[in-house]
Amino acid sequence: MLTVAKSERLAGRRQVPPPRDTRRSPFQTDTVRAKGRLKERLLIYAKTAVLGILLGTLAVLAVLVYRMVSSSPYFMVKTVNITGVRMLTPEQVRFIAGTGLTGNVFTRDLDRVASRIEQNPWVESVSVRVKLPDIVEVAVKERMPVAAAELNGKQWLVDEKGYLIEETGRVRPQLVINGLKAAPVAGARVADMRLFDAYRAASLFKLDTVFRDMPVAVDVSRTEKTVVRTAAGLVIKFGPEQEQWEEKFMEYLAVRGVAHDFAPGFAGFDLSFRNQVVATLNGGGKNEKRTESQGVI
Repeated sequence: MLTVAKSERLAGRRQVPPPRDTRRSPFQTDTVRAKGRLKERLLIYAKTAVLGILLGTLAVLAVLVYRMVSSSPYFMVKTVNITGVRMLTPEQVRFIAGTGLTGNVFTRDLDRVASRIEQNPWVESVSVRVKLPDIVEVAVKERMPVAAAELNGKQWLVDEKGYLIEETGRVRPQLVINGLKAAPVAGARVADMRLFDAYRAASLFKLDTVFRDMPVAVDVSRTEKTVVRTAAGLVIKFGPEQEQWEEKFMEYLAVRGVAHDFAPGFAGFDLSFRNQVVATLNGGGKNEKRTESQGVI
């Protein structure tokens, strides 16, 4: 019992040691972080160096391959296929392109070749591409003349976008447009917007499915009236309100359908009046008949 009591007194005198602080000191933490950042930088430098060596090697190989193929007779142009030409000939296209269609296919400046060909007034657009190993394909889209514009006493072919092509000769369109003010230069675009007024007036005749009369001349010299002469010899006059042209044209067709019941022949119809169509008889401007817009005389 004495021994046990003594042991208890000794145990009571013992002091429990304080818990040990396992946290790292600020100095140790900064050191670990610095080492981590250094490793990351070294890894980035190593990757960059490897990538630079790889890119340099590829660049050298590319130069060597380019020199090899650009000097090889295997890739020399042997065939030039030209499509889409009607007014131009393949020989003319080759002459315009010059040396751009000869030599090694890898040393051709295809954009420059296309640009040179597009300078021809007949060419609207062109596509030039290489078909390995030795073929060059040239696809030409030519301009389509839709009318002849009377300029300075001469007639010039003009397309739907207003570009002048050349003087009439080889091609003579059915439609002639008078009254425009523009410089007659091949390849230039007509700046006079009345050209498109003439196009619009002529396009209305596509609505004529009964008489099938077609326009042969449009005069836009007067701002207040656009005058159309048809293949049947009629003179149709449109007013300045273009938003009413289609409606007035349909009225004209209705009136023309019954006009022969009231007179032996008409020289033309004036559609520039509101709510009426004025029909001019053959023989003079005084012999006019005014009809209501519904076509009833």
